[in-house]
Amino acid sequence: MPPKRKTIVVDTKGKGIPKDISWDTAKDEDVETADKVNSLGWKFLKLSQIRELLPKSPREIEQYFVDLLDKKDINTSLIHSITVDYYVAAFWWAKEKNFNPHQLSAFMTVCKNLLDKVTSEEDITMSENLRELNKLMVGVGNTIEAESYPLEMFNVEEATEVFKYTTETILQHYNLYKYIFHNEQKEEVISCDQIIETAPITKPYPPPLDEAVTLETYQSYIKTPPPTPEGEREQLDVKLSAEDVDVLSKLSVEDLRKAVTGSTTDILDQFREETMAKLREKEGNFLNRINKINTVAE
Repeated sequence: MPPKRKTIVVDTKGKGIPKDISWDTAKDEDVETADKVNSLGWKFLKLSQIRELLPKSPREIEQYFVDLLDKKDINTSLIHSITVDYYVAAFWWAKEKNFNPHQLSAFMTVCKNLLDKVTSEEDITMSENLRELNKLMVGVGNTIEAESYPLEMFNVEEATEVFKYTTETILQHYNLYKYIFHNEQKEEVISCDQIIETAPITKPYPPPLDEAVTLETYQSYIKTPPPTPEGEREQLDVKLSAEDVDVLSKLSVEDLRKAVTGSTTDILDQFREETMAKLREKEGNFLNRINKINTVAE
């Protein structure tokens, strides 16, 4: 059977976290109570938060820090995006170094302190930040329980990795970070206006040219006539009912046939005369052209 791991008890207050602690079962209040006074552990991220973050993917860790830091505008705000990326990159680096939760929490506190100094209104130089980082490294690898140091949970090799990471990231680009956080970001609005032509909706519109009809033909035979106003309809009905109905009732079938035949004959005669006149005109034009051709030929 595997050996049972010890759990933290109250009488370890301030004496340091036992080396055989079970990080999977320990509680936030237990590790915070047991940790030494000057330790940087659990100042930024609690044990429960680190346990929640460790199995997550980089994209999920990013979303976690967006919610934790309340940096919702990472897609539009450069400051929000850089802040979230800074913490995501730091956490993922520490995770790949296999730091235990205590070391990971202390490392994230170091990263937060450095970034807070960059974003501070005070004019803190990179040299001052570097001196503060050197002070934090005092006591690395301490084995004396009576003494307390900020980063004593790291050995010399691990502390060297932490120092190298911080100097090659935020400290190396210190002026760039200060410029980003202390200068207002320009807002750029990118737009593209497009004009789309559409057919009018308030009035009938002719069909497209591929319908092979002229506008005159469309208006004469295809276009739907406008509806007759209600007032005109009622007036027309009144006239028919008052005068025309009595007249029509007195006519016989033969009278109606004669009236229709007569009016139809008049219309056909007029149409025939117009057609014959047009034909005679066309005939005259053709004869003139033939005469001109004969004259030229002679």
